[in-house]
Amino acid sequence: MVFMKIAILCGGNSSERAVSFESSRNVYQAVKDTYNITLIDTGRGEIFNDFDKQEEKKSLGWNLSLVQRILIILQKKEIDFVIVMLHGHFGEDGHIQALLDMCNIPYTGTNMGSSYLGMNKEISKYLMNYFNIPTPEAIFINKNYSIDKLKEKLDFPVIVKPISEGSTIGITIVKEKPELKKALDKGFKYDFKLIIEKYVEGEEMTLTVMNKETYPIVRIIPSTGFYDYERKYGDGQSKYECPAKLNKKVKTQIKKDALLLYEKMNLSGAVRFDFLYNKKDSKYYFLEVNTIPGMTEHSLVPMAFNARNISFKNLMKKIISDGLNEK
Repeated sequence: MVFMKIAILCGGNSSERAVSFESSRNVYQAVKDTYNITLIDTGRGEIFNDFDKQEEKKSLGWNLSLVQRILIILQKKEIDFVIVMLHGHFGEDGHIQALLDMCNIPYTGTNMGSSYLGMNKEISKYLMNYFNIPTPEAIFINKNYSIDKLKEKLDFPVIVKPISEGSTIGITIVKEKPELKKALDKGFKYDFKLIIEKYVEGEEMTLTVMNKETYPIVRIIPSTGFYDYERKYGDGQSKYECPAKLNKKVKTQIKKDALLLYEKMNLSGAVRFDFLYNKKDSKYYFLEVNTIPGMTEHSLVPMAFNARNISFKNLMKKIISDGLNEK
């Protein structure tokens, strides 16, 4: 029997390198017996077989030599298909998708242009507003901002986020004016532009869409505080309810809005939409679009599919099949 030659692109150069390896480890276990798998760390441009050893290595940063090494591996291994398990910059933002498009190699998930739309919080926020999808009010700033003018303009509390980061990296809830400068300095360590969003009370939830079909909503119950990096990936740091108990009318509208974004942004594959829900007034607010959602043991997309009795192995089969049909 001839197995399809599939490369799993993982690691990468972003601040989510560790999460990428964790997702890829799960994916590898699910597909290794069905396909001929090559593991490629795009952060170093090398093939590896041992996740533990590879995670200890640092990324090298993007340059021409690194890209050449990745292309040589894809060519020498005669890769038929790529599973993109890169989170953050140069993985989720359209760069790697553009490279694969030029090589005419099909891959999982969304295309180059739509990946950029989903990763950039400013553009996705504009699209939500354009299509009248509820989302918290926000402003966007670069490093030329005036701290005094910002303090006058903002209505605290607010949330400061890097414009193109995931896994809640670089995020700070700012309750009072004196805390703002420190939050901005933290955010600018990860990106050249920040989004400052009005703080909205509500429970954090997610909805997964794949092939224009919605899957059960997941309600997130963090142990303390908000759903930050530690509570996303730490054992026992959060609890979950899936399917989430929601007002039927509200649930229907949330699904309708997610499907609208999925269509208008030309998304494909498994996409996760994050939103807040305030049960006191039954209002919801869309926050972000995740075109390469996590596939770790704590991740929310596998949880949603599991609620439909779809195993992780079968989820990966669906994702691969979708990628082959889309590209």
